Amino acid sequence: MMDRPFAAGSAQRRYWMMCLLVWGLHAVLVAVAFPLSELFTQLPLVHIDSPFHQYQVDVARELWEKHSLIGYDPWFAAGSIGGVNYNASAKAPALLAIMLSPVFGTVIAYKLYVFMAALVAPGFVLWAMRLLAADAVTAIAAMVLGVLLWWVSALHWYHTAGMVAFVLASYASLPYILLAWRSTAGALSAATVLALGVFGAIGMFVHPLFPIPVIFTVPFLVAANWKQVRPKALVLVAVVVPILCLLPNIVWMVPSLRYPGWSDGSLSPFQKVVDIHIVFLEAIGRIEGAARGARLYPLMWACALWALSSATESRLRRVAAGFVCAILALVVFSAVGAYWPVIGTLQPNRLSAAAYLLLIVPAAIGIGSAWRALGRTGIVRYMALMSMAVLLLASAFFGRELKNEVSSAQTAHYGRPAPEVGGEGGMTEWLGEWIRRNTTDQARILFETSQGRVHDGAHIAGRLVHATGREFIGGPYVFMHHAGFWDGHVFGRPIDAFSVQAFSAQLELYNIGWIIVHSPVSKAYLDAHPQLSAIARHGPLTIYRVQQEPDYFLEGKGRVVGRKLDRIELDDVEGPAVTIKYHFVNGLVTDPPATLQSVYRDGDPQPFIRVLAPARRLAIVFP
Repeated sequence: MMDRPFAAGSAQRRYWMMCLLVWGLHAVLVAVAFPLSELFTQLPLVHIDSPFHQYQVDVARELWEKHSLIGYDPWFAAGSIGGVNYNASAKAPALLAIMLSPVFGTVIAYKLYVFMAALVAPGFVLWAMRLLAADAVTAIAAMVLGVLLWWVSALHWYHTAGMVAFVLASYASLPYILLAWRSTAGALSAATVLALGVFGAIGMFVHPLFPIPVIFTVPFLVAANWKQVRPKALVLVAVVVPILCLLPNIVWMVPSLRYPGWSDGSLSPFQKVVDIHIVFLEAIGRIEGAARGARLYPLMWACALWALSSATESRLRRVAAGFVCAILALVVFSAVGAYWPVIGTLQPNRLSAAAYLLLIVPAAIGIGSAWRALGRTGIVRYMALMSMAVLLLASAFFGRELKNEVSSAQTAHYGRPAPEVGGEGGMTEWLGEWIRRNTTDQARILFETSQGRVHDGAHIAGRLVHATGREFIGGPYVFMHHAGFWDGHVFGRPIDAFSVQAFSAQLELYNIGWIIVHSPVSKAYLDAHPQLSAIARHGPLTIYRVQQEPDYFLEGKGRVVGRKLDRIELDDVEGPAVTIKYHFVNGLVTDPPATLQSVYRDGDPQPFIRVLAPARRLAIVFP
């Protein structure tokens, strides 16, 4: 017999409290590793993608002051449209920062978002167990597995690397999947349909990959429980609910389609390796190549086998079967999905972490089944005893892993060693200070970004722009389209493929005054360029001065006297027409009014701004 449902009766309250204790332990560990003492200080999160996302948050806050979701960003790539069109996964912290803007700046608002996202993750597991009407042992097992996966699997790396929204959305998908599936088997009310739509819309807003685990899992659960499905409810869940999920997100999806970001996802190698062997390697817990396994995974698969056995009550066995089929499909998809370029842009390798999060459900059901089998006789009881013994030994091992992961010890970690809030590194501080002291806003900086994050382990370009008030050629991230520079690849080709004359033409086209590089191939090329002189070195960095007069005008004369989001200010403008070294986008106007044209130059696929009959002093505005 199955235990009484987890949510029922006063006798189960002690199990409820045990689940809350597991959640509380997680909260304590998060507070220690973050640490809580730095939550309201100005010490920033500066690790891997965090500075990039904080730049996106800063842009969103500035745009919101004029009640806009997109705007003209003059700080990178000689001007481009920025905002929600180049912000797939930082919309939630941007919204939080906007709400808290009267009280906190971006640094604290972003830390609050990261901290809260970590705290609430186990709550979604608990909610899922209540929706499943799981017994006490199953619910407690699920909570323990949910906490362990957050700390000792690839999910912790994603979280500490700045991919907070992906981890949060993955946890949120667990109760959503069960809620959507349960809704297909009952009399579906308008309130439930609306709740599914609102929940799904929020999930998509947090991260666009939120629907993927749902799309993979709900059909298998429906198929495994087909006798309970009501056709009308199924149609509502399959057709009406997705529409409700999409409708609120049209607010940001339409601008993204109208003004696609200039980053080139097809160039990025991140999370898009095609290798079916990843499935096996991760299943046995290996971290090798693109495989991001965890030692917990084999144990979870073993527990899932119990869930599929005859020892499990039939209702839960069908649920476990649906989840296992979905997980297998999703891990295969994550390993080979990038074979198709359009799927590769989703970075499918990361979805295996979401798939193993789904494994919580069958694994927890299996642990519950093994526990109940202790009361049986014969070989089933002996197998259950052996399984419980293995789980007891494993708990000691994973307790040690958990202790290591929370520590600052110089040992192997899944995520970043504590403390998560570490502030700027020495290289970032030096660069910011050097740029402020030795450059001006009369020319741009060509900054070589890094896939390997040589700049203190982070993508720091956005942070440097806001700290120094200088324009950068390139982008706040690697793999910007054409006007970008990463690891020896600049302006659409390897740097050593440029002739001296061709590279000099690019320096003039983008008004580049300084070049900051780290890669040996870039240094070798630039050291031999007669127009450049090395003026500073720090660690792997070399800074070059470009020997040319700064000038933001391709045609005519004038000065750029100010720039900010949505506005470039010109003065002392001379000539019947002027062309400036900023990219043209549809929607730009001038104040006072003048005619704008787009002009293509020197192989750049984006046109530049040409103004006919300009006033002596004018502003180019994106209203």
